[in-house]
Amino acid sequence: MHENYFMGAKVKGGFYNAFYEEIKAKGYYGYILKGGAGTGKSSLMKRVCSAFENDQPVTCYHCSSDPDSLDAVVLHGSKVYICDGTAPHVMECTYPGVSEEIINLGQFWDREVLKTNEEQIVSSTNENKLLLSRASDCQSALADVCGSVSKTASVLIDDEKLAAFSKRLFKKLIQKPLDKKGSYTVRQLTALTEYGCMTYLDTLDSYEQVFTMNDTLFHAAHRLTELISAQAEANGYDVIICPSVAFDNTAFEHILIPEAGIAFLSDTPLTKLGDIGEKLNMRRFYDMKKAAGLKSVIRLDKSRIKVLSELCYKTIADAKRIHDKIEEYYIGSMDFESIEALTDALIGKIAAY
Repeated sequence: MHENYFMGAKVKGGFYNAFYEEIKAKGYYGYILKGGAGTGKSSLMKRVCSAFENDQPVTCYHCSSDPDSLDAVVLHGSKVYICDGTAPHVMECTYPGVSEEIINLGQFWDREVLKTNEEQIVSSTNENKLLLSRASDCQSALADVCGSVSKTASVLIDDEKLAAFSKRLFKKLIQKPLDKKGSYTVRQLTALTEYGCMTYLDTLDSYEQVFTMNDTLFHAAHRLTELISAQAEANGYDVIICPSVAFDNTAFEHILIPEAGIAFLSDTPLTKLGDIGEKLNMRRFYDMKKAAGLKSVIRLDKSRIKVLSELCYKTIADAKRIHDKIEEYYIGSMDFESIEALTDALIGKIAAY
């Protein structure tokens, strides 16, 4: 069995990634993969995942620019992780041979074959980088608009009513505190992709209760996520909090409480989760009479969210199309038999831990 998340997300000024901070804190041993597009990094990780997922908990981290590809796989029983250490999520060894090591898949390419496609590789790589930069700019603009809606909604919220509701709900769901200190982990459950705003709902298959916070104005769902998270930690539960691309990953939109089997998801104009779990209508926590006077502003912002999100998805898809071209050049130059042998040896090495 394995869970799925994204490695991170494109945000204003770069790439948001909480994976490395979490994994280093846990003391897992890492294999950092180096090599260009099409060198077999994701395929190697998928084989490792398949080899161990029936024997131990496995977490797979996907690429938001290409959800069909893996950026990392974590084997919790073996306390091992394998990750893509190339841009935009560059990773190097902190303590080589002690806490991690490099696996260079570039050793298996034929440089002479690559040289014959040098011009196309360079031009396609530059075009891909430009499109990804545009997608990041678009995503930042989208976050600004979503933030504007939330800021407008913040003056409409009844904080006391929401806080009282969160306490009642938490007490109803979780009646017994745990005899330990709670903690939190940050993981990206939702990201903007070529397929739209994508959430790995299969990660919640083992959760007994899933609540969907329906909130067209974002803010109440964000606040309830904060309140539930704080109460869970105070009662000794470890929580997984999931950053929101709607706020450029500066706020959180989902919370998972694995030890209680409970999850809260935000259903917003961006995530559009639909008929998932038990519905919580967050509209009740807003002063809708005040909202009537702001209706035209909110309507305009929602229209801009639709336009910007669709532009973002298209730009990511265009970048993926160019990335696929780059992969073709590298695939034609790779010695995949040697990579298969390396993968077999790695699986055997991990199995012996």
